[in-house]
Amino acid sequence: MMASLISQEFGRYLNVCLNYKECRGPNGVRRTAGLMIIGILLATCARCESQRSQARWFKTEWSWILEAWEKAGGKSPSTLKPPRQSDISRFQKVIPASEFNSIIDAEERRAAATELKASNDRGIIHLSADGKARKGCVDSETGRTEVDLTLLETSSGRVVAAVSLETKEGEKTALKKILSEKHEEFKGAVLTTDAGMTSILKETAIADAEMEALIQIKGNSGEVYKEVKSMDWDRVKTKTTDLSKGHGRKEHRTTRVIDLNFVENEIQDKYPSIECAVELEKWCKNTKTGAVSHSFRYYLGTAMISRILPKQVHTIIRDHWKIETYHYVKDVNLGEDRSLTVSSNASRFTARIRGMIARMGKVYGSTKILLEDFSRRPESILYS
Repeated sequence: MMASLISQEFGRYLNVCLNYKECRGPNGVRRTAGLMIIGILLATCARCESQRSQARWFKTEWSWILEAWEKAGGKSPSTLKPPRQSDISRFQKVIPASEFNSIIDAEERRAAATELKASNDRGIIHLSADGKARKGCVDSETGRTEVDLTLLETSSGRVVAAVSLETKEGEKTALKKILSEKHEEFKGAVLTTDAGMTSILKETAIADAEMEALIQIKGNSGEVYKEVKSMDWDRVKTKTTDLSKGHGRKEHRTTRVIDLNFVENEIQDKYPSIECAVELEKWCKNTKTGAVSHSFRYYLGTAMISRILPKQVHTIIRDHWKIETYHYVKDVNLGEDRSLTVSSNASRFTARIRGMIARMGKVYGSTKILLEDFSRRPESILYS
């Protein structure tokens, strides 16, 4: 079953590559663009992270990749020889990474919308936004690494929008740009971000996109944070509790929601779109050391958040961290933080390739196991 699902996911990406236009540049690239994309994706699945290791892998595997390409309807390349390291390097510098990202994001949006439509109970559509630095690609003027702002549809694990930034300072602007596209399939969805994006609640970008929001607020928000924290949370009777065990710890979480329309507050003067405040209280015990920690987190939510059950609010808060899992997979399993790529365009291109593999890994049940199995028997994994 898993192999069949992997075949479907790989088939979707293969179809995109079959229709990908050629990209010629001054560096002498003479390779079929779609074939190069799918080849680099497969080589990365085989745990070949560097261009040199990918070129070595192509020497032994290129014949069946060509066969699969032609069987799918791809045009025969002008040369049947496997790409060399120099071919891969030139290609990654020439292919327009931002355009490639947009094409893949559009495909993921279509797939996510189809899956949501097919579901008998769509429930709450949840989009999680977060930025992550790409190691290795450093801006020569600022000395900072580039950042990818990613919008993840949490139920499917699909990246439905991604924007690359030269520094982390432009995250809010990038998010506003994504929201301004107003994708029909995500109207009414809930957007979550970390506390660094709280200021977007002062603007109309979320409302203009016809979306809802639940955004964490921290001490750097000044008086608003102090007011939220000092609310009489102990008197809130409508709440939910959750117990969990795993990863070497036990956790007890309590979520409380206060409808700001029924209490005196100054929060809505600063954030007019906000209608509720949320407190998440967490007790955590380390099962090995016995150490216990106690913490609170606070959030601001729009109209829909104030109307749903605290249990649903809690689920949204927990699911936001699926985007952290996505980043972890790219870093640890796919070697993003080990990358030595310094070309901005090449770094952005390979980052999106890793994102595609992370999606395939989610379908497979584990990206780590997918890479292990693919390394041993690539054709059987893709075409079972």
